[in-house]
Amino acid sequence: MSRRSEVRQKRHEDLLQLLNESPFLTDGELAESLNVSIATIRLDRTALNIPELRERVLSVAHEQTADPHVAGNAEIMDIEEGIRGISVLYTDESMCFPGTRVVRSQYLYTMAEDLVTTTAGYRAALINVANIKYKVSVGPDCKLIARSELKSVRKDSCVIWVSIYCERKEIFRAKYILNGEVKTV
Repeated sequence: MSRRSEVRQKRHEDLLQLLNESPFLTDGELAESLNVSIATIRLDRTALNIPELRERVLSVAHEQTADPHVAGNAEIMDIEEGIRGISVLYTDESMCFPGTRVVRSQYLYTMAEDLVTTTAGYRAALINVANIKYKVSVGPDCKLIARSELKSVRKDSCVIWVSIYCERKEIFRAKYILNGEVKTV
């Protein structure tokens, strides 16, 4: 076996181990960890039949969801506190406006709010500003996947973006500015 083959084999083993420990690493993060280019990571993923990040997220989310029919409760699938998070919600008829097949927006908002609060690492938070866009209505029997990302931290607040997808189509997106660890009077 040539030296080059040995290096590639070792890199493949390291890549598999990294993704086994944290399946939501981006190609850029993998490249940095293994000290190679993003193009090399993509070639290695292809050679090892490892899907891109979006497919890995969907796969892990599907595998880890205990009860796919628990309505109204988004399940946090992955959190890197202070960085990003992923959650999953299954919709059903009870979440729809009466006499329609349209899920009430409050479920999407709550899913997003819970995820951004958890991503920020707060037990309690007040949303100071929420710039929300409902892009497409969603019906029952859908699997929604939300992804959040912390964009900036200020003195007493942080900015987090969140998008919710249904079948890879963005249906909701928002930018939240929130204050954490709210004190009561």
